[in-house]
Amino acid sequence: MQTLRRIVAVLTFPAVAWLGAACERMDTPTGAPPPPVMQMADPAPSRTWTNDFENPGDDTPAGGWYPNLPATITRTPSGAAATYASGIQSASGSWHARLSPNDVCPKVPASFACSGPYTYWGKSSGFNPVFPDGGYVTEIDIYLDVPWMTGDATTRSDTRFDWSSSIDDQFGVFRRDFVFNAGTPLTSSETGSSPGYYVNASTNAFRSGAFPENTCPSPSTPPNYCRAPVKINESGWYIFQHYFHLTTIGSNTYLAVDMSVRRLNGSIVASWTIYDQEDVAGFGGDRYGWFVINEIQDLAADCSTLHPPGKTPSGRTCPSPVPSMVTGGGQVPVNMMGGKGTFGFNAKSDGGVGSGHLNYLNHVTRAHLDCTVTSVLITPPNKAKLSGPCSSENAGGAMSFTADVEDNGNPGKGTDKFTISYGVVVNEGGTLISGNIEIHK
Repeated sequence: MQTLRRIVAVLTFPAVAWLGAACERMDTPTGAPPPPVMQMADPAPSRTWTNDFENPGDDTPAGGWYPNLPATITRTPSGAAATYASGIQSASGSWHARLSPNDVCPKVPASFACSGPYTYWGKSSGFNPVFPDGGYVTEIDIYLDVPWMTGDATTRSDTRFDWSSSIDDQFGVFRRDFVFNAGTPLTSSETGSSPGYYVNASTNAFRSGAFPENTCPSPSTPPNYCRAPVKINESGWYIFQHYFHLTTIGSNTYLAVDMSVRRLNGSIVASWTIYDQEDVAGFGGDRYGWFVINEIQDLAADCSTLHPPGKTPSGRTCPSPVPSMVTGGGQVPVNMMGGKGTFGFNAKSDGGVGSGHLNYLNHVTRAHLDCTVTSVLITPPNKAKLSGPCSSENAGGAMSFTADVEDNGNPGKGTDKFTISYGVVVNEGGTLISGNIEIHK
């Protein structure tokens, strides 16, 4: 018991009492007075609160976010360089946040290190005894950078973050966390050869109580079920959404929490529902959103929001970026002896989802690529990165490509740049011999 007390004492937020291995929590923010005894209020419609980091101070308590030192949250402009997902566009507007643990994150089950920033969804504390009429939705956008993990598969395997949206009971006391457990593959071999982020949903957090690849996380007894994780192998912004609402199963009332991962265009990548049966404590309102752990330096987040759902989860309250298009065609050098490569592409990013087509022919090797663009990352004001799968002739069959382009003027001859990597070929190309590249805003 003394050991438990010492562990609890070092946690800056929330102050935690651990209930066995399941890692459920009851908490009160450090230094906060106990909630007052009060008469239960009648339900009211859910309020709306949004922080998309567009304004100075949005990354501070005044803006609704708390750093949880040594962890930090820092407002960052779209396109800024970083150690993770460098140069990405913000999911909403022109700014997003970067979260950093600034600490050693031991990859052991007993670790409670690297607890991250949190928000009370615009409230001054977690106290909220009223479950709103019709329920409510919380959301945050998180960028998943798949190539990042392959840059150092040994140290970046089994690297995690847990994102929780919690709820109070009808007395304004913490009731339960509902957690997205996310992370890179457990082994360095899978991280290097088959990269992607495993994501699952549970009511547990920290390494002591959860791991993303768990095929049957808690709770799993009926009406709950074993929830299989999803593996996301495409980089981009993803909406992590919780939809809290009440439902009746048989003669019992349950809190149902629909947890989904969505692309910015609203398409669902994965979804799960967790049920919590009503008891004498009842259900209150939203308590906090919390990166219970974050082991990724410079993890990118945007568009933190709480809003009413009506009967079904409604749309985003943060504006999406204006759709952007990148087009180009021409020739580039492929060797020092005058060899040429011809390229042409048309690609766009709409709601964070890339699409388009790219064709490339190396006239020296006769390598011919016919590619589908699935990712478009524009770094203002003049750079873009395209990637996706290809079929090929004289290049080794099916493969993926990455092309870096620059729009340095019009016409593009002698100024614009195009380089492409495919198979074992890295950064083929250079400054345009002919043609033009345009990044359309």
